Amino acid sequence: MTHRAIIVDDERFARVALADLLAERGDVVVVGEASSVAQAVTLLREHEPDLVFLDIRIREESGFDLFEQADVRAHVVFVTAYADHALRAFEVDALDYLVKPVQRRDLDRALAKATSREPGAGRVTWPPSVIPPPSAARATAALRLSDRVCLQRGKDIVFARVEDFIFLRADRDYTEVHLASGRVQRVKEPLQGWEGRLPDPPFLRIHRSILVNATHLETLSQDGEGWKVALSSFDASLPVSRRLLPKLRRRLA
Repeated sequence: MTHRAIIVDDERFARVALADLLAERGDVVVVGEASSVAQAVTLLREHEPDLVFLDIRIREESGFDLFEQADVRAHVVFVTAYADHALRAFEVDALDYLVKPVQRRDLDRALAKATSREPGAGRVTWPPSVIPPPSAARATAALRLSDRVCLQRGKDIVFARVEDFIFLRADRDYTEVHLASGRVQRVKEPLQGWEGRLPDPPFLRIHRSILVNATHLETLSQDGEGWKVALSSFDASLPVSRRLLPKLRRRLA
């Protein structure tokens, strides 16, 4: 299967590098390149590609502006230089997410997904599946339980729904996100940033370094070391501070 692709990136060298990688494969034809959202809209209408490689930051624009200005019916692969941010994901299934400089193995992974999916399965509509990093104003909106979040550290990327967060634990400028699957993903965003975005209820702080999803609370108990809670899908108990104990008890009442 041969894919028709467009590359949207304001950096010419990044476009050239990606186009060269695609040319090495032989199963992707780059039908156009754009350095702005307006150019990308034109290319989508003229060529109707089945693949779009889309940068997140395009000069003073966001690549996600494309979805407000055009009906994107292609598989979309997000491309970004921002490797250390947790990114919010909404209701759409983006094909993949590549970090610059794009590596051949990562590109092969993305294209394997494109080949295995039915046409239109990766269609992107608004709101987009990923928005800019938490440092951008648009990323400060509150998360919903149904939102999918990209938890990323370097090239280690996990997509998970907020409702699958069991608890979050602070680790200096990082946060450990413990998932219902048993996986722990460490991301570079402080716990305070997560607390301001996660829905309350069900999320609440039980300790200066711990936020829990109250839907996973099983027991509250006291021993010689103080108060602790047990959570489903997690073997160990977590400490509860005396200051936050009354709020937790009210939540459990």
